This record gives sequence, structure tokens and C-alpha cells, in this order.
Amino acid sequence: MEAIIYDLLKNKKTEELIAELKKDTSLLGFRDSRGATLLMLGFYFRNKELSDYILSVRQPVDIYEAAIAGDVTTVKKFLSADRNVLNAHSGDGFTALGFACFFDRPVVAKYLLSEGADANIPSNNDFKVAPLHSSVAAKSLEITQMLLAHKANPNAKQQNDVTPLHEAAHNDCPAIARALLDAGADKTFKTTDGKTALDYAKEIDSKEIIGML
Repeated sequence: MEAIIYDLLKNKKTEELIAELKKDTSLLGFRDSRGATLLMLGFYFRNKELSDYILSVRQPVDIYEAAIAGDVTTVKKFLSADRNVLNAHSGDGFTALGFACFFDRPVVAKYLLSEGADANIPSNNDFKVAPLHSSVAAKSLEITQMLLAHKANPNAKQQNDVTPLHEAAHNDCPAIARALLDAGADKTFKTTDGKTALDYAKEIDSKEIIGML
């Protein structure tokens, strides 16, 4: 079934997938071999039609789905029931805060941080993505500033030693780059293939970031 679902997702056969869900509602509880739910996969694949449909027929099943969906009320419910989920990892390796950052859910991120979520816990999978990497990937200055205010490490390294500053340069986000530099980001850090943030900025001709680096 996993192969079939991934084929439908990758080929954007959303109507066919939703038809299968209507025919067999047990599929709404599907998790892939990494532990990602079908709702998570809908968001991962940026398939709004699928994620909207799933949320129309069932509630988020855990804090991770709630964080991804931006449902702070349900996030609060899960955290109230079990404080241990605050800094725990999902089946596929991310914290609720990490999801809120990657999917640009500032209300959820603010709540989790106010409850003591650790701004420095990376994913426990091969990506080693810290919340700050995720907020920069989402191009969210608001969440990036929140994380930095909660002592997020501006020099955190994910897979291939990519730092948030590398990512800000690659994504042409000068305001985020400035926030990171002001917080102590080291512009000399190199990825495993020897690139600095300046190299990334030059690749896309981001003049503003080139100027500040």
C-alpha cells in the first residue's frame, strides 16, 4: 500500500487518492515505513487538496500533525495530556517545534517556545535539521527571530554542515541573514564541500547578502 500511496502522491493523482480514502476509511490512519502519517505526507508534498480533505474528516492524531496543520488549540490539548511530547521526536524524526518552523506556523511556534520547547533540538534522522534551519527554509523572519530570542544556535549544522546562514544566502533572504549575523552567525563556516554563505550568495547573485558578507 505504501508504494501505491507514494505513486499517487508523486504523480499528483489526488482525486484518485481521495477516492481510495472514501472507499477505505482505514487508510486515513496510514503511516509510512518512517512513521509519517498520510496527513503529514499531504503537507510534505504540498498537496493542499489532500490535507484539507483529511482534516475535514478527522482531527490531528498527535501533536506533530496539529503543529503541521497550524492547529494551536489541538497542540495545547496534546501537550496538556502529555508534557513529554514537547521535545519528543515524531516517527520520522522531527519535533513539534521543528514542524511549526518548517511549515511557517508562528502561532504554534510561539506557544511551544513559551511552554519551554528547546529551540536547539535537531531532527534525529539523517538530516539533523534544527528548528532554525527549518524557519530559514520557510523564509520566516518572524519565527527565526523567535528562535534566536530563545537562544537558538545561529551556527547549528545540519546534514553536510549547512548552517542557517548558508540557507539564508541560498534562499536570498537578506533580512534573515542580517538577523543571523547579528545573533553571532559565523560567515566563515564551510559546508562539507567547502562552500561559505558568501559562495551561496554569489551563486544566485544576491547582491544585498553579498554586501553584508
